[in-house]
Amino acid sequence: METFKLPKAVDFSSTHLSEDWKIFEQQLKNYLIASEKAEKGDVVKVAILLSALEAEDLKVYNTFKLPETATFIQVLTAVKEYCTPIENRIYNRYIFMTGDCDAR
Repeated sequence: METFKLPKAVDFSSTHLSEDWKIFEQQLKNYLIASEKAEKGDVVKVAILLSALEAEDLKVYNTFKLPETATFIQVLTAVKEYCTPIENRIYNRYIFMTGDCDAR
């Protein structure tokens, strides 16, 4: 059996966290398929995901209010929500209408 490496951990303090997370999530899903672990139970997949995080990122994860029996999808969604910034529609509309793209 071939050995596949876990994807490089996401740095939760990155200025490009949302983009970094998207890439990490894609690599993680590919890892699970390539290593034939995609069909494993949620406990195994959650353990793999958490193994791919750095210690500082695990501290952030430990602040999430997830049940002990959280599914892989629940954990993935919680981390994704943390990594995705909240959009301010009014501010974005202002930027669009004024053409002031440098304000971002």
